[in-house]
Amino acid sequence: MNLNLRRRRYSKISQRSLVKHLIALRVRLSTAKLSWTQEFLGLAKGLDALQALLGRIALKKVNKGETPTEEDRAVQSEILKCLRVLMNTDVSRFG
Repeated sequence: MNLNLRRRRYSKISQRSLVKHLIALRVRLSTAKLSWTQEFLGLAKGLDALQALLGRIALKKVNKGETPTEEDRAVQSEILKCLRVLMNTDVSRFG
């Protein structure tokens, strides 16, 4: 799935639903086999998608001059937790 398609899919779901998906992703990243994580980072470009999502939230707030909502903070927190899991996974050192 390419990054543009991911962006469109994320823009259509609520922030609360996105948080739930990110929690599920974090659990999956924590428990998945190394091959799944490698595919997530490589073929699926998962790191790029997480970075783009984090950037999109930041830019939305900067461009509109808004302060982050609780939902935005929850999404940002879950993205950072996913990134922490990836940083603590051996595959992240090679990918």
